[in-house]
Amino acid sequence: MEEKIYNLITKMYLEFTEFRKDITARVEQNTSEIKKLGNRVASLKNEFSTKTGVLSDGYKQLDSKFDRLEAKLDSVTNTVEKQAVEIRVIQGSKI
Repeated sequence: MEEKIYNLITKMYLEFTEFRKDITARVEQNTSEIKKLGNRVASLKNEFSTKTGVLSDGYKQLDSKFDRLEAKLDSVTNTVEKQAVEIRVIQGSKI
């Protein structure tokens, strides 16, 4: 009877040891994968930061150019309006 109990305990100990080794290996593998994912996330964050900075700079440049074009268009519009008035005045004096 004692020998059966001893054999059972020995068997349970061996199974527990194998189970523990398996769990330890899985935890180490998961830890490694988590570190890789963390590194990839950091890399993506840096890449995203750089690209959004470039996009922001491009937007600012386009906005600045748009403002200059708008000012030039306003100037041309004012000139055309003045010339239209002058043409009417000239045409009116000829009649």
